Order: sequence, then C-alpha cells, then structure tokens
Amino acid sequence: MNLATRDIRHNLGRFALTTVGIGLLLMIVMGMGGIYRGLIREATLLVEKIGADLWLVQGSTRGPFAEISRVPASLEDRARAVPSRGCRGPGTGENGFH
Repeated sequence: MNLATRDIRHNLGRFALTTVGIGLLLMIVMGMGGIYRGLIREATLLVEKIGADLWLVQGSTRGPFAEISRVPASLEDRARAVPSRGCRGPGTGENGFH
C-alpha cells in the first residue's frame, strides 16, 4: 500500500489524467447504453401500443412503417379469417389492414 501511495504522489498528474480518462470512458459507455435502450424502446413502442395479432407486409420491403406494403386482396381475406381480436384501426399499407 505504501508503494502505491508513493507512486501516486510522485506521478500525481498522470494519476489525475488516468482517473479523468477512465471516468470519461465510463460516461461514454453508459451513454451509449442509454441511447441504445432508448432507440429499442422507441422502435417497439408503436408495435406494442397498436396491439395487432397479425401483421401483413409485402415481401422484399422494409416493413410497414418504412414504405408502403401492397398485399393482394385474397391474402387480406385469408388473414381476416384467422381468429383474432380483429383489425384495430387503419393500417399503414394501401389495404388498410395490419
């Protein structure tokens, strides 16, 4: 313990700079974690709040929120035949079904 105290007293500037550097690194890591959790929460919030049992999205698209998704009327009719809570409002696609 005496050796560590003597080393800190001898190189006080280096010790302070290292302490500040580690503190900044921890702050950045914690900030990145918070940003990531916030992005995930925002991305899933809308899907959770709508409460749809079934989502119909055209293949080779980026999903119902990024671009329009056109599905054939026959597929929409088949999806409506699936037992669920039903459609809870207008969809995001052209057919109005989510």
